[in-house]
Amino acid sequence: MAMVTIVPEALCPELIDEAAAFEAVAAVFAAMARSEARNFPVVREAIGYEDALYGFKGGFDRAGLTLGVKAGGYWPNNLKASAASRSRTSIGCRAIRPISNIRSCPAS
Repeated sequence: MAMVTIVPEALCPELIDEAAAFEAVAAVFAAMARSEARNFPVVREAIGYEDALYGFKGGFDRAGLTLGVKAGGYWPNNLKASAASRSRTSIGCRAIRPISNIRSCPAS
């Protein structure tokens, strides 16, 4: 059964320290240098409201068996009101089994 765990940003420092986070990012960049990880095309569009932008990006690290996506918005006019100018949601999925083991059902 698939499970989704929502982790509030404020809880992240309790779950992973900065050194471990940098190590994980460095491992993905190293995998990219070896052509074992890749980014997918990025969607970045103006949404036509308050000069805001929407972005969606993702990638797959074959070496670490991790698929990740990030969707978010950039609200530059929020800076004038001292409010957050970015909103985003990131999702990481650990591959449980190789894709080659997944089989489709025969048509009935």
